Amino acid sequence: MTDNHSAQARADEAKQEAKEKVEGAAENAKQKAGEAAQEVKDRAGEVKDRVKAQAQEARGRVEAEAEKGFEQGKSRVISQVSSVAQAFRKTSEQLREEDQADLAGYTERIAEQVERVSDYLEGKGLRGVAGDLETFARQRPSLFVGSALVVGLVAARFLRSSNPGR
Repeated sequence: MTDNHSAQARADEAKQEAKEKVEGAAENAKQKAGEAAQEVKDRAGEVKDRVKAQAQEARGRVEAEAEKGFEQGKSRVISQVSSVAQAFRKTSEQLREEDQADLAGYTERIAEQVERVSDYLEGKGLRGVAGDLETFARQRPSLFVGSALVVGLVAARFLRSSNPGR
């Protein structure tokens, strides 16, 4: 019976050893899977951070280009608006010389308003103008749409008249 008993003990020992090896392998596999998952998570975070940084950089470049284009266009508009104000002032002077003080006063007020527009544009950046337009559009949407239509028509007419090929 001792042989049977020792065989049973060896079998139990082998069974226990196999169980411990399986448990160890399972624990090792679980640990490796956790490490792999953490590595994937870390790499995904790195990729996310890189993509976010690249998007912010691209956004910054686009904003800088938009600001640059706006400033260049703004300079041309300010120059043209100033020329219009000067034309109204000269007209006002001529009307005064012709003893038409009432009309001279009106044209002088128009010149002042045009200069105010020029001063406003000179003092504002792209964000300031965009913010003011947005506020105006929210407060008075119908007036904003009507004004945009008039400005568009005037701009189209100006562009058409400034193109000598037409």
